[in-house]
Amino acid sequence: MRNRPDSGGAGAFVNPSSAVTPPPPAVNNPTPNLNSPNSANPYAPNAGSPGFNDGSNNNLNGTPASTPISSGGELSGVGGVTSGTPIAVVQWQSQNQVAVGGTVAVGVLMQASQGVDSVPMTLGYDNTKLQVVGVTEGPFLRHGGSPTSFSSRITSNGQVMISDTSASSVGATASAVFATVTFRALAATAATDVQVVSVAPLGVNGVVISAVPPTPLVLQVTQP
Repeated sequence: MRNRPDSGGAGAFVNPSSAVTPPPPAVNNPTPNLNSPNSANPYAPNAGSPGFNDGSNNNLNGTPASTPISSGGELSGVGGVTSGTPIAVVQWQSQNQVAVGGTVAVGVLMQASQGVDSVPMTLGYDNTKLQVVGVTEGPFLRHGGSPTSFSSRITSNGQVMISDTSASSVGATASAVFATVTFRALAATAATDVQVVSVAPLGVNGVVISAVPPTPLVLQVTQP
């Protein structure tokens, strides 16, 4: 059996505050498409940048989309992580607005510079505004048909704990959805956050992989 470090290991990302932060003030400007080179967002990739992209036309929100991962499997240009360190970039795939009583599917995408075979992750949200009604496994760790072990648990304090492990001998690297969390909107609000509280991916043979988490996903909940 492979020994795995706990979620506080060297490569783990842990949000400084495990409590869900209060939602920020309403912002009148529309959320930009972070993959657009013409976006005013500072994280938008430049033309030709090998940025994080799932290959679709979806609006991928809340992450440094231009985080470059070199073909040699090393980090390039991410602050706070040593060059050459294996990394896994996390990104949102979601709508930005939902009506009270409606549901919104929030996809958590991952891409890695070296093979990942285990991901424990905790997401936080305001459970007075949102209710988790479903958590499903994505194809990220099932790449190549590898068998996986997936589980999730919803806590009473506005967190959903997700874990997935693959039996692959090479691990997953290609951009794909790790998991999808479906929320039901409970109350109208100009802005409510979904955030990564912690994530600690491990590579094949227990290699610690540094996580690059997204900024919080901001949802507007409107009246029906």
